[in-house]
Amino acid sequence: MFESKANHAWYVTATKGCREARLCGSLSFCPSVGAYILAFIYIFSVSFSRGCDKIGQKEGVTMGKCLIFCAGGFEGLIEPAEGSYIIAADGGLTYVNQLGLTPNAIIGDFDSLDYIPTGAEVYPVEKDDTDGMLAVKLGLKKGFRDYLVYGSLDGPRLDHTVANYQLLQYLCDHGAQGTLVGLSFCATVIRNGELRFPGGKQGDISVFCMGPEAKGVTIEGLYYELHDGVLTPGFPLGVSNHFTEKSARIAVKDGSLLVLWRKAAGLPERMKNPLLGEGGRAKP
Repeated sequence: MFESKANHAWYVTATKGCREARLCGSLSFCPSVGAYILAFIYIFSVSFSRGCDKIGQKEGVTMGKCLIFCAGGFEGLIEPAEGSYIIAADGGLTYVNQLGLTPNAIIGDFDSLDYIPTGAEVYPVEKDDTDGMLAVKLGLKKGFRDYLVYGSLDGPRLDHTVANYQLLQYLCDHGAQGTLVGLSFCATVIRNGELRFPGGKQGDISVFCMGPEAKGVTIEGLYYELHDGVLTPGFPLGVSNHFTEKSARIAVKDGSLLVLWRKAAGLPERMKNPLLGEGGRAKP
């Protein structure tokens, strides 16, 4: 009941005053009544404020999107950037400046940019994290769970593109979601969930197993469909599918899927797997 020994002392003093008041026959003339009232207000306020703190910690999610700009190529924003948290990762700062945006954070080793911007968070070239991963970890630390990563597919280094696919899996593993945006394609990873495209879309779309076997895979509304199937990392069964202008749905019950599609189709709607419970909170 009591938050501390100090609170307990307040309570003893106050209740002792109440007993004295009953003996006097009138609370209004008892000097300890004020102490009782103050004790009640104090304990209530402490409990309430700590409860509010716990609610804030429990949520642990910052609303809005986190936009990360990398050094690869892309053309224009896929949706407005207003209200988003913007992170420039190394050479991605060039695109941020070209778009007339103001970054909330600048991070990286700056081997691509060739100079260190004012206010940047600088890391050594020899490190375990790519600059994109540094940006993702910063976003997760701030509580963001929805990411658009521009310039992350069409850079001069294929190895960094593959690293960015793993970045998407990292986000899923930490209760978040992300989309890579390149010149003509987008990519995302879904884990134990689903995504949907509205009707009227055109272009190519491919689905790959990301990691161990992906079980309970359903693909509906595309030219090639699959119902409660299994995709494996050793065979590209889901490559070279395409939209049919019907609404499309891609889902997986157990595992992760890497999905790539033409950027012209826009961003899909994501749905959580109802079996996940409280999944989806961002974790640092």
